[in-house]
Amino acid sequence: SLLGIRSNFHELSLRLRVAISQLPLFLAVLVSVPIVFMNKPSAFQDPAFLAGLALMTVLSVLSAALPWEKFFQPAYWIIPILDFAAIALLYRAVQPDVTGMLLLTVFPVFWLAWSGFAPRTASIITTAGSLLIIWSPLMGTQPSAQDFARSALVPVIMLLVHKAATVMTQDASEQHRALEAADRALKQSLQDSRRRARLLDAVLDTIDVGVVVLAKDGHVMLMNSRQLATHDLALPSNTGERTEADMHLYLPDGVTPMPADDRPVARAMRREAFSDVLVAVGRGAEQRAMAVSARPLTDDSGDFNGSVIAFGDVTDMLRA
Repeated sequence: SLLGIRSNFHELSLRLRVAISQLPLFLAVLVSVPIVFMNKPSAFQDPAFLAGLALMTVLSVLSAALPWEKFFQPAYWIIPILDFAAIALLYRAVQPDVTGMLLLTVFPVFWLAWSGFAPRTASIITTAGSLLIIWSPLMGTQPSAQDFARSALVPVIMLLVHKAATVMTQDASEQHRALEAADRALKQSLQDSRRRARLLDAVLDTIDVGVVVLAKDGHVMLMNSRQLATHDLALPSNTGERTEADMHLYLPDGVTPMPADDRPVARAMRREAFSDVLVAVGRGAEQRAMAVSARPLTDDSGDFNGSVIAFGDVTDMLRA
C-alpha cells in the first residue's frame, strides 16, 4: 500500500512482483551507504565497493524494466543470483568494520524461496551464493583451511532459512490453490442455484395453481404470479397492516366468514397437512372458489421450517 498498490501480491504482474521483491534489498543498500561512510569512508575508494553499488543499481533497474513474462521461466532468477555477487563485492570492501552487510544475504535467499520454482536448484544456488559472500574477503589471499571453516556456519544457516521459507511458501501456495478451488466451486454452486431458481420461477409462473411458501416464522418467502392475483382478490379495501384474519375468506357457502383459526395460513403454521379444503376468496361477482392444500417443510434435523400452500381455482368446476 505504500507504493499505491491495492492488489494482493499474487495478483500482480510478474514484472511488478520482481520489482517489489528487489526493492527491500535496494533500500537496505541505500541505508547502508551512510553507515559505511561513517564507519569506513575508505570503502568509497575501493573498486569492489563501487562495483557492488553499481551492480545493485543496475539489477534494481532491470528488475522493474524488463518484461519478465516474455522470457523463459524463471528468467528473473538472474536478479537474485547476481544479487549474491553484488553483496559479495560490498561485504568484501567493508568488512570487518560493517559486519551487518552480511545480513543482506537473506534477501536473495528469501526471493529464491518464494519463487517456488525448482527448490533443489534454489537450495544449491543459496548455498553457493552464501559461500561466495562469506568467502569473498579471502579471495586474493592465502587462506588456511581454518579460515574457510570459521565462516562455514553462515551458508548452513542461510540454507536452513531458505528451507524454512520454502516450506512456508509452499504451504501458502497450497492454501491459495485450495481457496481458489473452493472459490470456483462456490461460484459454480451459485450459478447452479441461480439456474435452479430461474427454472423454479418459470415453472411456478407457468402452472395454473397459486403457490405460497411460508417461513417458519410465518412471513412469505415466495409467491407465484397466480397466487398474487388470488391474494389481491382477498385483500380488504382499507389500507394499513393486514393479516390473514383481515382478508375476505369465507366458507364454501361464500357468505359465512371463515374462522381465523381455520384459515389456511393459520393451519399451515400449526404444522398441519391438509388437502382440497374448499375456501371462497373475495366478495361479490369476483368471488372465486379455491381448493387449498398445504404441506409442512422440515430442515435437516426434522424440525419445522415453514410450509407450502397451494390454491387451485375450482370455481368453474363447482358451477358445472
